Amino acid sequence: MNGFKEKAINSSGALRIRGGRGSQKSDNNENKAIVGRFGISPRLGMNFGASYHTGAYDDAGDNNLTIFGVDVR
Repeated sequence: MNGFKEKAINSSGALRIRGGRGSQKSDNNENKAIVGRFGISPRLGMNFGASYHTGAYDDAGDNNLTIFGVDVR
């Protein structure tokens, strides 16, 4: 469903896309992360964007991590 042919992921040759898979681990807490990105392109070749992530990262769900980023291209 990701658009890659199976041999691109499972081959033993130079072409490997292992990093495209998830970690296959279970959730370590009941807190779900909130993630978003907003982008705008006012004209061809000019892009502005902002990204946001917040959520718990420890097993107990007591410690939160918040990341905010901006990009211009």
